[in-house]
Amino acid sequence: MKRRGRPVGGDSEATRQRLIDAARVEFATKGYSSSSVASLAEAAGLAPSALYYYFGGKEELFEAVFEATASVIWHDINTPTFAANDFRGALTELINASVNLSESHPFFNDFLALIPSEARMNPRFRPLLQRRSDFQNSTFTALAELGIRSGELRGLEIAPARDFLRCLIMGWFFERHFRSEGQADLEAGVLVMLDLVFVSDPSVESRTVDGRG
Repeated sequence: MKRRGRPVGGDSEATRQRLIDAARVEFATKGYSSSSVASLAEAAGLAPSALYYYFGGKEELFEAVFEATASVIWHDINTPTFAANDFRGALTELINASVNLSESHPFFNDFLALIPSEARMNPRFRPLLQRRSDFQNSTFTALAELGIRSGELRGLEIAPARDFLRCLIMGWFFERHFRSEGQADLEAGVLVMLDLVFVSDPSVESRTVDGRG
């Protein structure tokens, strides 16, 4: 039988990525506590010693999967979002990119959806909630700034606009993630909500961030 473990003369980065990719699926489908070192290594086609060699243990692997997953997701969302010329176009791109990621990166969203519950059960993972907020803050702050500059968001400063967008988009994400039907209606509803609450009133086109014309 061929010996499993760290491939002799293999590419260390490729092996590390192999473990991350396999672990993402295991964690997303089984959860953290039900994924053993043995099952995680088996999913990658490696011996448990390889997992310890590259990550030190299951907790470190979980944290590495989070960083790798969140970095890809937010990069792939931000790239089309901030190529748009206006706030509504950017928001539409954000929604479309989020939908497409479910198909182009299977199990990425499933894994990220676990983070709040896993962080509550395991104190080691509570810092991941802050990292999660950091990714969100970067995107939603930039989106709020774009909307205020363009005059499409009115009546809010950057911080409350950011938090409103976070609640709206992340609420949509979780509802869409766990709902099997009516997803297209949810996506349309996000844009309708923004049109009703904020976008765009000709009388506020010249409004500055501090609310003065």
